[in-house]
Amino acid sequence: MFDAGPGLYLATSAFVLVGLSWSQKYWNSRSHPPLPPGPPSFPIIGSILSLSDPVRPWLGFNAWRSRYGDIVYARLLNKPILVVNSEEIAKDLFDRRSTIYSDKPQSIVYEPFAADFAVGLMPYGDRWRLHRRILQHPFRQAAIPSYHNELLRGAHKMLFSILQDPTSYTSHFETFPLLFILPIMYDYEPKAKDDNVVHIIRRYLELLAANLGPGATMIMETFPFLLRLPIWLPGAAFKRASVECLQAGHDMMEIPFQQVKERMSHGRLSPCSVADAMNRMNGFENEVLETAIKDASSMAGVASETVIFDISCGFL
Repeated sequence: MFDAGPGLYLATSAFVLVGLSWSQKYWNSRSHPPLPPGPPSFPIIGSILSLSDPVRPWLGFNAWRSRYGDIVYARLLNKPILVVNSEEIAKDLFDRRSTIYSDKPQSIVYEPFAADFAVGLMPYGDRWRLHRRILQHPFRQAAIPSYHNELLRGAHKMLFSILQDPTSYTSHFETFPLLFILPIMYDYEPKAKDDNVVHIIRRYLELLAANLGPGATMIMETFPFLLRLPIWLPGAAFKRASVECLQAGHDMMEIPFQQVKERMSHGRLSPCSVADAMNRMNGFENEVLETAIKDASSMAGVASETVIFDISCGFL
């Protein structure tokens, strides 16, 4: 009698996966327009093997350009992606045709990692329009010259810190954006060294960069149960990181905002973007507006993420 051992089960599973993958490709080719060229895709893993470094997939994306062109389609685990490797095409699609392509794909990882407040990640809708309106007023073209003094003061602080401690120049560069953004947004003058609010914001951004990279995001989107595991369970690293990030994000949004409200109640506040928005939009009388102003203002801290990310990845 035939012995159905493990080999038979593995062969059957592989046959079923290949069949399902072929059926999906066949159905997609019949029901959708043809997709741009891209690397070969395999069941379950997609095109992961075509990336030389899954932790830094942008290196692979750049390598794909020479082989597949400026627009590349790929599937990384269960996530379909479209890579635009041309500045000209990006401007044509996302600037000149923004009414078509300005919406953002959503991810299950944004909320567990306190990133759902970021206007750059929001889907197009009423909440996005409100946040954009809050941010657009202080950063409109006519307002920019009024920030020159804060920019110069922040630059002077950074240069002085480098003179005092040249070995920590990376930390000084990371802190530099906050030295002028925090006074503009919150009327908060950070100390050049060991400032509590700066530490809170940098802590959040470091957690975000460490735990919400492309590779980790793909894994959590493919296996969402990883975000539902108890934090005490061995292997629940993503869940523990989520808890840390939520707390850090809460501190980043609440602490500088509540300081502004307290100073406003005592009449001890110089002009700043948060106070202007609260007065202009009656934020004290509307909880939804207050929350929106608080969330949108937190983008000031996130604005320094690009510098931190570039330095951590070796771009600077």
